[in-house]
Amino acid sequence: LSGYPQCDLQVQELARELNHGRSSGQVGRFILVAPPGFMGLLNEKLDGPTAGLVSDRFEKDYTKSSDKELASHLASCIFL
Repeated sequence: LSGYPQCDLQVQELARELNHGRSSGQVGRFILVAPPGFMGLLNEKLDGPTAGLVSDRFEKDYTKSSDKELASHLASCIFL
């Protein structure tokens, strides 16, 4: 994925939003779900304190999963 300008821009944008959420006190925990290549790039862009708030990482592409399937995959870390 590296070398694809659009992907790099998306990673930078997401990392900026996550870093801002942490630094402004709006977020206390993150669960990241992304395909492996995207996750690797995102991990490189997160600052240390933000990376420390990531409780779970799922390096999978669940974009074609139903809501029920997604809930099943994330049940171990989401408590409603």
